[in-house]
Amino acid sequence: MSHEHEVGVKWNTTRGWRPSQRLHARIAQVLEERPTEAGEAGPEVLAQHLTNAGLAARAIPYWRRAGELAARRSANLEAVAHLSKGLELVGTLPDEPKYLDEELALRIAIGGPLMATRGYPVPEVERTYSRAWALCDQLGRSAELFPVLRGLWNYHLLRGELRQAHDLAQRLVVLAKEQGTPVHRALARRARGTAFVFPRPVRRFMPTSTRNRAGQRPPEPLGTLVEPRLPTSTGGE
Repeated sequence: MSHEHEVGVKWNTTRGWRPSQRLHARIAQVLEERPTEAGEAGPEVLAQHLTNAGLAARAIPYWRRAGELAARRSANLEAVAHLSKGLELVGTLPDEPKYLDEELALRIAIGGPLMATRGYPVPEVERTYSRAWALCDQLGRSAELFPVLRGLWNYHLLRGELRQAHDLAQRLVVLAKEQGTPVHRALARRARGTAFVFPRPVRRFMPTSTRNRAGQRPPEPLGTLVEPRLPTSTGGE
């Protein structure tokens, strides 16, 4: 596809003369055959043309790829926009395993950018990871479950919902053992330890007369803490 052709398509679009679905499909085909034509924006450009062509199933992986690339650049708002478009298209497709797989991948990919742009304890984060958990169970995809449960753990922990956070941390420990991934084991132990010492304000356990060596009050805590509660069992993790 020539540069002039692409410019012409954009010009017609801005004038309200939207190209036909057939033309969008043809542009997408050319870009797939010559990926260097689209440059770094390739996945986003392809996704847009395929979407305009009415080819949702083919567009979804490109929206996911565009979102993942944006997230790598820390362009989290852009990532959320791309991945949300993919999820919107998934909602138009039948509940078949191949499309549910795509939905799961999109929801895992969007979790981090959502937390980065809107905060950890917001309803969108809970809905995203809860749906991903349901999809993992439905599809039997235990390999993808760890980041899903960890996302929910973050959500409940920062909402102060410590019982749920502790239960999820325990699930993470068990899952990390089963999967045998060193990084997951470390993250699961950290989650469990944090759940033991997070909830109540540290000021409750600090005398008001406490001073540091310079005679000043200690700095305010950055987070919240609770008296450590040790596990009741002594065997294993």
